[in-house]
Amino acid sequence: MEDQLEMQEGMRRIGRLRFRIGRLLTGIACLSAAAAFIIAFSLLAWYDGIHTRNTAPEPFNAFQESRDCSVDIQLLAGPFASTQDDKQTFYWGYGLMMEPVMVLFTGELPEECRALVEYTHNPGITEIPEPVTIRGRSVSIENTDIYDYALEFYQTMWGLAPMERNEFKQTVASCYLDSAKQTWLKKLPWYGTLLVFFLPVVFFVTGFSECRRFAVQKKREQKRLSVLSEEEMQTAVRQLAGASEFEPRSRIYVTADYVITGNYQFDIIPYARITSIEETGGFLIAVTGDGAAHILLSSGHKKPDRISWLNRLKKVLEEKIIYAKIQGEHYAVISGN
Repeated sequence: MEDQLEMQEGMRRIGRLRFRIGRLLTGIACLSAAAAFIIAFSLLAWYDGIHTRNTAPEPFNAFQESRDCSVDIQLLAGPFASTQDDKQTFYWGYGLMMEPVMVLFTGELPEECRALVEYTHNPGITEIPEPVTIRGRSVSIENTDIYDYALEFYQTMWGLAPMERNEFKQTVASCYLDSAKQTWLKKLPWYGTLLVFFLPVVFFVTGFSECRRFAVQKKREQKRLSVLSEEEMQTAVRQLAGASEFEPRSRIYVTADYVITGNYQFDIIPYARITSIEETGGFLIAVTGDGAAHILLSSGHKKPDRISWLNRLKKVLEEKIIYAKIQGEHYAVISGN
């Protein structure tokens, strides 16, 4: 009965040392945050779509920027400018009061707008198409080439006298209507759009990395413990049950035959297999006869020599290692006899 209680206590302590799930919880939390951001942004997109459909846009003003505006076009002339790949084209539109509207289309021209272009450029067409409502955002014209192309086309179309660019900006238009569908992302400033894509990616990569590191750590742990026989494991469990932590919160136990650590990673190392105790890169490690390095202690951002009880731990371990070697030699002599 006493032996059973000892084994239970030893296994309970091993469980506390072995299952440090901070890294796993960090990974899960980051993945959950990434999923939460994606869901939140999806809901924002859904809400923005409903809000846009139920909100009346402002009337387009050729001299004022706006994130949501519209205008009814009865004539459409052009195009007078386009990008090199022809994916974006500029047209001159004219409203119900014949006010000029510079319109930017992305992709193919809508069918109803093609009818307006045909009607505008072919006076012989008798069937007057219905005016088309174009909705988008009013954008300030920053490119001087666009101004020049627009001014030249406008003057030629109406047979006007030459006009200076500044006069054109003040009397005709200083903004164009971008008809591209305005998603909620496009309504954000550039840094807002960057955060929308950046935050989920950062949390996902961090979460995946932490979970993967946890899985790799557990796999290596299994490999380290696989060298111990069942008898050695049982002995280590019994000895751990009656041992005290070497230093409070150190997560290191020095038993009669083993050093058992859960400080950086869980490990059980028999003294008889340790060849040396070394400090390197902020770690205290035990090197075994097979050349493997077992991390006993991680000092984090501190140097190992700043841990007050480090030298005491090293001294105790070295004494245990020497004693284990003497015992091994003694048993070897007895076996030889």
